[in-house]
Amino acid sequence: MVHGRKPPGNPLQLHKAAINLLTMNLAVKLAPYNIRVNAIAPGWFRTDMMAYVNKQEFKKEYEAILSTIPMNRVGEMNDMKGVAVFLASAASSYMTGHVLA
Repeated sequence: MVHGRKPPGNPLQLHKAAINLLTMNLAVKLAPYNIRVNAIAPGWFRTDMMAYVNKQEFKKEYEAILSTIPMNRVGEMNDMKGVAVFLASAASSYMTGHVLA
């Protein structure tokens, strides 16, 4: 708290902003050493940690999550593979400081 008031934004937004800034800052500092720094911000993905949303009692919350996603579905592991391969390959050799959503 700052002077008895909560800081603006919500914790998730603040964490996202911190990761974006860290990615860009490291990219600038490490570029002279030919080190690229990029990040993947995948959003909602089907994982063991997210399995609870498949329970009937969380149906309303799951539908709320889906309503925020333009494709109206959560990501699957195969959706992530191409992004990871791209960032690890020479195809992204001129890319640094970027956060892929």
